[in-house]
Amino acid sequence: MTILDKIASQFNIKISDVSNFVGIEIWKNDISGDIILTQKYLIHKLLEDFNMSDCKSSNAPMQPNLKLTSADESKSDIPYRQLIGCLLFISRTTRPVWIG
Repeated sequence: MTILDKIASQFNIKISDVSNFVGIEIWKNDISGDIILTQKYLIHKLLEDFNMSDCKSSNAPMQPNLKLTSADESKSDIPYRQLIGCLLFISRTTRPVWIG
């Protein structure tokens, strides 16, 4: 008797393939057996929340020869702690793993 059988004997449950778990989309390729985890929805929502939906990608993390200002001179209203927290959550919950 499996654990699911034991749970089903006590509760009315429906067993099916999972496609979404805690905001992580799960895709399974039946032919190759690969499982793909993605957080596209969360990433798009994060871009919308921080008004970056129209941003353009870049190969470099910042512009060359960019003149930086100190933190007290900056007049930005961007909630950096919230943004960094969201990015850390995304990077830690779905990590790329290749098995070759």
